[in-house]
Amino acid sequence: MPKLGPNSGGGDDAPKSLPGGRYVLAMTALKRNRSKTSGNDYLRTKLEVCSGPAKGSAAWVNLSCDLSREGTVRRWQILMDSCGVADEFEIGSTSEGNDREGDKNIRDRFFGKPFVAELKRERREDFESNDIDKFIFPKYWTDEEREVIAEWAFEYAQKRAARDPDPGRYAGPPPEDDFATPAGGDRYDSFQDAGQYDDGGFGSGGGDGDIPF
Repeated sequence: MPKLGPNSGGGDDAPKSLPGGRYVLAMTALKRNRSKTSGNDYLRTKLEVCSGPAKGSAAWVNLSCDLSREGTVRRWQILMDSCGVADEFEIGSTSEGNDREGDKNIRDRFFGKPFVAELKRERREDFESNDIDKFIFPKYWTDEEREVIAEWAFEYAQKRAARDPDPGRYAGPPPEDDFATPAGGDRYDSFQDAGQYDDGGFGSGGGDGDIPF
């Protein structure tokens, strides 16, 4: 018999994956977990869609915190560039006891900062989830995307000021997910294994200046 618990989801309340494609996204919630296989931290993040028919929907994406892997470091650096984060910060580690500091640092720097990326939809057994397939570098954002980013960020800042100084408290915690794997470092031993980086011509887009996540 299936087990029912206080945190069980289902029906219309169950998180739904988004179709693959290019989106303007913004991180609005996170929950830190530890990988059952590696023991390293990863973040279960809510990436809210900022425009289009799916506006207000969310992709639930796991981000690796294993900075011993070059691929993870590079992907965080690309996210920093996309969100305008220029200062060094502590990402935090449960094993080192500074996970709460890391969570606060990430909320302060990344929440409400839209970026552009291509999502992919993945299926494992009977479970569907999203992952980031490619970041789109800011210099390749369209004028329409830039307008959306400016408008959404302004509205988010107003909501944050009006409702709570800590955006993570009203955004809501991400759902549990034992099926999706942490994106990034747990997939590749190094960034080069994911493909050679070329700012002007990587990937199927050919000249889009995008990069696999």
